[in-house]
Amino acid sequence: MGWPQSLRPLVCGRGMMRPVDTNPRSRYIQRNQGAERVGQVLELLSLAARPLSLRELSEQLGMHASTAHRLLKTLEDEGLITRPDATELYRLGPTILRLSTRMLSQFPVRDIAAPYLYRLSLDLGLTVSLSKYEDGYVTYLDCKESPEPIHIVLRAGGTAPAHCIPSGWVQLAYLGDAELDRLAERGLNPCSSGTPVDRAALKRHLELVRQRGYAVGGDWLPGVDGVAVAVLDTAERPIAAISVIAFAGQIGAAQVPGIVKMMRQAADEVAARLGNVTAGERPGLRPVPPPSDER
Repeated sequence: MGWPQSLRPLVCGRGMMRPVDTNPRSRYIQRNQGAERVGQVLELLSLAARPLSLRELSEQLGMHASTAHRLLKTLEDEGLITRPDATELYRLGPTILRLSTRMLSQFPVRDIAAPYLYRLSLDLGLTVSLSKYEDGYVTYLDCKESPEPIHIVLRAGGTAPAHCIPSGWVQLAYLGDAELDRLAERGLNPCSSGTPVDRAALKRHLELVRQRGYAVGGDWLPGVDGVAVAVLDTAERPIAAISVIAFAGQIGAAQVPGIVKMMRQAADEVAARLGNVTAGERPGLRPVPPPSDER
């Protein structure tokens, strides 16, 4: 039974009295908001090109500096964030590295795909990545850098919004309209162009991606393009995506079919080695370089 208004517990402080909220749902919401704040801090630091100050974090979080400081102190005590060289700037801490390393080891597709990524990076002279879709984002599981002296590098464990990049498009395309509708209801943030996301136009684009079996372009980082294909299971659900990443203009339209053919074959071979293929549906396996060749 709830407390009558006149008998609700009170707490005294600084010469005043205020009611104590005894509603379990309210306490649950407060805890849930706290978890959300932790996620926001870690996401901000993971996307930042440099360590961030208390002021920068509090402003981006829309949080009072004193409240933000208490949150950051708790995260620092847990090793989730750290201040390099005893500065007042924050970055991700060693606990995150340990957790991300353990997380990556839980995806067998990463180990199986590694030699294929390596072979593609050598054959194409481009950076090649493996990523997995989850809840609106792609997480990069692995990256083999281009052998060229100037190239793009992706950090394993990094994330990007799926609706802005080819590796996200090619996985969303096989998940169907229901997944896109779910994300759209939650809100799809504009990509690097700043143009609001048109759900209907994005659906049409994803249908085209599904029909042709690959995605090309990108609107996440200015001056960066990509081509991606999906690693599919027997039900044509995405297991992961293989993508090549290049500077804008580095991949000509005439090169795309050849690149896609090589990537598609690699993706099919990875799927077959994972046991996600019906006999006769995919082309024969090509030999891959032994692990020692990757050094």
